[in-house]
Amino acid sequence: MLRMSIRQSGNRIHHLQQRKRSPSFAYSIALLSSLMMTLMIGFSMFQASRMSAAAEADLRGILAIDDSTVDEWRRRDALAENLRLLRASLAKDGRAASDTALQKDITEAEHWLRTWLEFDAQKLARERGGSVASWMSRLTKLAQSALPDSIVSRKRLPSSAGNPTSWRVFATLGLIWWLALGLQGDGFAIDMNRRRHPLWEWYLAFPIPQPTVYLAEALKPIVSNPFLLTSPLLVMLLAALVNSSVAAGAAAFAVALPFTISAAIMAKAIEVQVMLRASPRNRSAWLVTAGALGFVLLMTPLISLSTPSLSWGLARWLAGAGAAIPSAESLLHYPDFAAWLKAVALSLLLNGVLSALALVAMHAATLRGFEAGFGDAEERVDPTAVGAVAINASRWRRSPLLRKELLWLRRDRGALVQMLLVPLLLVGLQAFYLGHYLRNVEFHWHHWAGVVLAAGAYMIAVSAPRMLAAEGPALGWMMSWPRSLLEVARTMAMVLTAFVSVMVLSSLAVVAWMHPADAWRIAVIGVLWMLSGTMIALKAVTVFPTYSATGEVMPMQASRGMAAAVGNMVIAIGVFSANWPLAFAGLLMNGVFAAALWSRLRGQLAYLFDPDAEPHEAPPTMLGALIAIVAHLELVAVLLALIGGVSGSKASASALLIASAASAALVSFYVWRWNRRFGVGLFDILVPSPIGRSTFAWLAGATGLGMALGAIALGYVALLHRLGPIELREQLDSGAAFLRGSEGALYALAGATIVVAPLVEEYLFRGLLFRAMQREWPLWAAAALSAGFFAVMHPFAAWPPVFVLGIASAWLFARSGNLLPSMILHATYNAVVVLVPFSTQVQRTSGL
Repeated sequence: MLRMSIRQSGNRIHHLQQRKRSPSFAYSIALLSSLMMTLMIGFSMFQASRMSAAAEADLRGILAIDDSTVDEWRRRDALAENLRLLRASLAKDGRAASDTALQKDITEAEHWLRTWLEFDAQKLARERGGSVASWMSRLTKLAQSALPDSIVSRKRLPSSAGNPTSWRVFATLGLIWWLALGLQGDGFAIDMNRRRHPLWEWYLAFPIPQPTVYLAEALKPIVSNPFLLTSPLLVMLLAALVNSSVAAGAAAFAVALPFTISAAIMAKAIEVQVMLRASPRNRSAWLVTAGALGFVLLMTPLISLSTPSLSWGLARWLAGAGAAIPSAESLLHYPDFAAWLKAVALSLLLNGVLSALALVAMHAATLRGFEAGFGDAEERVDPTAVGAVAINASRWRRSPLLRKELLWLRRDRGALVQMLLVPLLLVGLQAFYLGHYLRNVEFHWHHWAGVVLAAGAYMIAVSAPRMLAAEGPALGWMMSWPRSLLEVARTMAMVLTAFVSVMVLSSLAVVAWMHPADAWRIAVIGVLWMLSGTMIALKAVTVFPTYSATGEVMPMQASRGMAAAVGNMVIAIGVFSANWPLAFAGLLMNGVFAAALWSRLRGQLAYLFDPDAEPHEAPPTMLGALIAIVAHLELVAVLLALIGGVSGSKASASALLIASAASAALVSFYVWRWNRRFGVGLFDILVPSPIGRSTFAWLAGATGLGMALGAIALGYVALLHRLGPIELREQLDSGAAFLRGSEGALYALAGATIVVAPLVEEYLFRGLLFRAMQREWPLWAAAALSAGFFAVMHPFAAWPPVFVLGIASAWLFARSGNLLPSMILHATYNAVVVLVPFSTQVQRTSGL
């Protein structure tokens, strides 16, 4: 029976074997992730139970505060008592008071007591709600007198295994965890779009007992869902913590295993109920809703860990009105062997009843499903009415692709759940997490607008793959449509953008109503969203899923998903921080990545359902070039941080030289190795045309052009110093300060900007990116787009001259056929821009 369960679950990873990937490796990663999450949930449940003793004390009017606060309070009271006794003794003897040293000690104790009270006020505000000021006021009033009986140290409260409320906390959170396991089903994910059907029908034809087949199908989630497989560790961890014994934790396996079995059977019962009782139109909606509910329940203990006020509210309720909740003490506390036997027997009895009820429901759903024809029949559609609607519809609604998407949204109940409700749920969870940390931050209009844009971008990125997956095997027959699959994906992107934009623009309208003086700026943000939202949707829909012969959705490539996610949040971050150049850079970044992904998709469409037959595109490709550029920039930033952390100094020209050279060498090495696999060597990129006499003429022309562009850039910088906004002048001054930040700045800066930067940037931006773009677009378009992307990778003040430099470098590369003139142009330009002002400043400071 177990072997049959393993065989059924193994079908779900068969596609990994076909694509020459190791299913054992993928399953091991999933198992490790599930193990870590199970342990996190266990620790969060244990932390939540630690508030139970404080909640019981609160009901008796006793406030639990930090141990150090109580110790300092007692020290202050003891010093005050000593001072009183000293003064009484001196007065009795008729001598003058000499209590200066004691008064100093009391003042110091008062200072430390106030410090600890502020710490307690912040902690109590996090745990129990309310403002820090109100808690501080309450504690200060109490501290004006001696330590009252209504104050107790937290270390004097009973432990998690010493009060009834903690056992009720374990029982409540454990029930939530068990329900989450059952609602997740065969896989730990919200996306439940897989086409499900009772595969066990095929096994009924085998000459084996049918109850065995039925039970094997019911136990399949244990094998196929790694989270269910690791679930016993949670009970074992809790038992080890409350009993302070590793042996007790190991013995709890016999208690935990029945809960795993009953959760798996319940998960299968829910699936059979939906698949055999619900109509095809509603199945996806029910399965997705169950998965989403299970995800929320599973996150509840983790949310309580990050938001202590929820744990406090639960413990306060269980200590009072919820005292009737059963206790989990009999299942987790083993003071002796008899208690452990009692826990095992109770677990077997409880889960036996739950498993029997789930099996009965599963059997009844099977019988009723067979009799009712697998759900209600679909309603009939009058073709004449549909034709009349199509004729009378507006021009844009007559588009067959748009009508298909709108009809899909209307007829498939799971479509809206997958496309809107599930992303809204995830956005809500993220907002809840962030709200806990940002509740004391004063929000301006751009903060609210940035949050709205981030939520919209997140919704599109999450919804698009689900929107494509919900199409199911229909994508296969859409390949034969008169319209191309590119048009299908583009229409999906437009529909998704329209749906999300309604919510985003409505939210921005509310922000404008809250800040009427900045309404025109918020309107500009709305226009920016329409552009960025469209680009994000166009990127997201390029991550096409594929399907097996049985209609199962096959996992999407992680690399494509990561490429589609690059830049999604940059615009929102720029708006949130009022960094408008960053927002513009994010818009351009999204545009370039969207173009690269669509270029990649165009070449993959013919092999979408047979990826093994797809021929490899000869490098350089746009997507590969963009990934190399982003990797180089990220690696430089990481190396600068590491160098600063090791040396303990601020960023300097020497650090920039080391980081740039190391990153350039590493990235270039990996790009060379990747290109070599497809027969493209390093010199094929650097010198695609033979070097001749004309090459030296191009080099001489590049030198002169670089000097001219450098002189123009110096004039532009001087103009900015005189007429530019204060922000740009401050940026230029900070750049000059950076150049003076270390000894030997001239040599280090020369190495970084005149040697390293021309080599690596021309290789990446012109040799790879521009060359790949030139295959798709005319020379002027490829030069402008690559130069724009090159410019926004530099500081905002340098955008105009760097953009002109990028245009000139692309033109030189296209006309000369070699990358050497572009490198000479770039090196000469940097030499003029950096060395001329630097040497002039040195002459001034030296008196020359």
